[in-house]
Amino acid sequence: MFGSALKLDHLTISQNVKKIQAGALQYCESLSQINYEGTVSQWNAIEKATNWTGYDDDTPSHKTHLSKIICTDGTLVWNDADGWTKEET
Repeated sequence: MFGSALKLDHLTISQNVKKIQAGALQYCESLSQINYEGTVSQWNAIEKATNWTGYDDDTPSHKTHLSKIICTDGTLVWNDADGWTKEET
């Protein structure tokens, strides 16, 4: 999808997206946030390949700065203990 877009720092994804393929964000080393045009529940319902971020699982790593997925009803943030969790406001 956007693999190797080294300077991509944010991305907007439509609520119409139903599937994110393996490696879709591979080598997007500057990507820090995804803006999703749907709800947290809709985001969680998207079928995502295990390595949709481009790594062996869907976890951000030292190779990426992806730390936020902003949805219409809340923000998912990455934490090493729980993975993607809804940010408390």
